[in-house]
Amino acid sequence: MAKLTENQILQRRTAKLDQAFIDMFDLYREELYRFCYISVWYHPTTAVQIVRFIFGKAYQYFHKFTPHDKLGYVSFRAYLYALAVPMVMHHRQRSQRQAWPRALRKHWLEPDLAFWHQFQQADAFQVLVAQLWYGAHLSLAEIAQVVQRDDSAIQAWLDYISKDTAALLRCYKNIEQSVTMPSTQRLRLLRQVTATQQRAPSFVHPAWWHTMLGPIPTGFALGLVAFGVGLLWYVYGPVTTTPLAQQSAQPVAVVLKQRPHDITPNTTLPTIARSRQSLVVIDTVLYGTDYVVQRSIDTAAETELRPTMRFDINSADYRAVPDAFAYAVPEALTEDQLQFAALKHFSSLPLNQFSYVNGTYYVTETPNEFRPLFIAFNNTGAVEFQMRQAAICALPNLTLAVDHTAAQHTVFDFLISHQFISVDETDLKIVRLSKDDRTISKGKLCTSDATTQVQDREFVFYPPHTVLRYGDGANEFLPMRLRGIAVQLHGNDVTNVRIDPLHSLQQQIVKTNTVTLRPLHEAITLAQSFYYPDTKNNSETQRYAKVFAQWDHLHGNDRLNSLTLYDVQLEYVYDTLNHSIEPYYVFSGEGIDGTGPDDDIRLYVVAATNDIELRGPYRE
Repeated sequence: MAKLTENQILQRRTAKLDQAFIDMFDLYREELYRFCYISVWYHPTTAVQIVRFIFGKAYQYFHKFTPHDKLGYVSFRAYLYALAVPMVMHHRQRSQRQAWPRALRKHWLEPDLAFWHQFQQADAFQVLVAQLWYGAHLSLAEIAQVVQRDDSAIQAWLDYISKDTAALLRCYKNIEQSVTMPSTQRLRLLRQVTATQQRAPSFVHPAWWHTMLGPIPTGFALGLVAFGVGLLWYVYGPVTTTPLAQQSAQPVAVVLKQRPHDITPNTTLPTIARSRQSLVVIDTVLYGTDYVVQRSIDTAAETELRPTMRFDINSADYRAVPDAFAYAVPEALTEDQLQFAALKHFSSLPLNQFSYVNGTYYVTETPNEFRPLFIAFNNTGAVEFQMRQAAICALPNLTLAVDHTAAQHTVFDFLISHQFISVDETDLKIVRLSKDDRTISKGKLCTSDATTQVQDREFVFYPPHTVLRYGDGANEFLPMRLRGIAVQLHGNDVTNVRIDPLHSLQQQIVKTNTVTLRPLHEAITLAQSFYYPDTKNNSETQRYAKVFAQWDHLHGNDRLNSLTLYDVQLEYVYDTLNHSIEPYYVFSGEGIDGTGPDDDIRLYVVAATNDIELRGPYRE
């Protein structure tokens, strides 16, 4: 159903005030969240807090708003942005600057990303005007009203950056495609706004005499009434009253002291805002986190660390899931299963080139015949493709200069032709690990005197999540994240590919039993107990751990100093130690580790109540 326009919503306030506010909230929440998100250097928690402040203020004034009234705003939308601007400017000056998040680079081309990064270094006011013009599409008059500047000053700046109009439009289109408010925040924000502002004072002011008769101490009020009655008796004698039916039907003037609303006395929120969130809804595509090629491990003794934690999550906001299916995968794939995988992914290679030795099915190189490729299928599920050095050096286009987009297409064509992925390129999350100018001399690569440079690129292609049934219902599915496929190119040829074990193992999943799930409030209590033990007690603590922090955030630092978690859902997670797949509560938010802030942090809490010693959840 199409969304109502602002004018239609304003016209509906008389009959359904709070429903009209919810409609207005849904109309503008996404664009305001994007505006706040990019204005405060991509900190989602701060952006959500500002959006909550904006609508909290707007809620008080909503019942009285009229375009072009005494406040002068041409639209309610302009009023919302006028509330947002001082907040984002304040936080922009105090928030730590950071680059565009890696997880949101799916729709970006490298030149646009470089332009955006450079543009964000401009004067804060100039960036603000560009965001209101190109991002929010406010008119010149609305921008002047929102930022309280003269039209001519704004027009002068817009004329100056008009040469970059095409690049800015592309950037804001990318932002619109990649930045969305977490779905679970909608009802939480509505609840917070309406609950705290429900009894906020209206803009209807009482007369002076009504103020005089306002709330006064009970004892003083009773004494004053008794004195008045006694005085009337003394002056006029007994007081006679007129029956109610004979009283004049004069209208009584009522001065509002509370904001009008259409909520029944027994409730505190609009009915729609009391709907509980689902822990199992799959409304976005989930990807794994960054693939770390070389993980740095500090072997020095570490002391105990208890990170500061804040949960912006209310368990009462979510519908409980009492139980779910559990699954298992083979401890090791058989030779027949590995042979089938080889036929599927490399059908052009004759099977007589493969040998099976100690659980690995791989292409062997013989003294009499050169094998240009090393391909190995391990019984753990891992797959490795590697072009041998002599074959790389014989490539005809080894020193060919290829741009990043063409190289990315080459990787996609390789993976889809070998059936490692089965989705469109636009459905993948693609991360480039190598720097723009990373090259290696052909002489160094091929042990020769050649001085020409060879482009050396590394990508990670993340497939979308898969799903598994958690119950017998038609739509009872939970997501399971898949790790990325790491690919290396020399020139315009794929020379190295590493496929994660779960890619092969997921084809062998079998259902085992049904497990009882702990309630969300118990999971939150467990999560709050999370800490990093010291080196001496680490092994013992891990034996019975039920809470696990995500691995490898920010490429190598595994200890978080602080966490702010504001979203949760149930997901299936692969346990590498027990070869099982069970539901986990996955809390997401942001945190700070030794290398700085990270806005893509997850905390995994075992959802099943059964006790298993030594869990090893596969948390990317």
